[in-house]
Amino acid sequence: MTNRRPPLLDMLIESVRDPRAFAPRLVGWPVNSQIVWMAVLLMSVLSVLLVAGLPALMGIEATMPGTEMRLSPIALTGVQIGAMVLSAFAVFRVGAIFGGTGSFDGALRVVAWLQFVMVAFNLVQLLVLLLLAPLLGIVGLASIILIAWVGTGLIAGLHGFKSLPVVFAGIIGTMFAFAFALALIGTMLFGVRV
Repeated sequence: MTNRRPPLLDMLIESVRDPRAFAPRLVGWPVNSQIVWMAVLLMSVLSVLLVAGLPALMGIEATMPGTEMRLSPIALTGVQIGAMVLSAFAVFRVGAIFGGTGSFDGALRVVAWLQFVMVAFNLVQLLVLLLLAPLLGIVGLASIILIAWVGTGLIAGLHGFKSLPVVFAGIIGTMFAFAFALALIGTMLFGVRV
């Protein structure tokens, strides 16, 4: 009798080991777009459970970062879904501007999978917090590095890019531009708090 790992765990390990090679497998996975959208919804719900649900268990209310505005879990899920869809659109469009060959559906799969990886790492951090709290800082830093590695490799594999450092620089630049645009929109809509 052989002990086989669950296929999802095999895919997770493969995506961490060589994300650029894993990306074509993920993009070519024979599931229709409805399943991809369901994965986006599921990953959003799981993320909210980890980010808002656990603090709620400890008596802490979830708020929007940088504000005192409290959000319900449903509102947080909506924000998470919107962020994932906007991220997928950015991955698709910015990649296309630089000659990438990936599709929006592929970008949505990449973003949903990256969120799955982040949820898995968050669960590991939770276990470390419960069992080996002094190591939480090291595990957290390792998680950030691995997420950057997986995200960069997946985007490079999606678009057929060869240089991981250039892709990583593109991700950072896009994130800064995106944050600036959101700050500008927020200022126009809500004004500046002094």
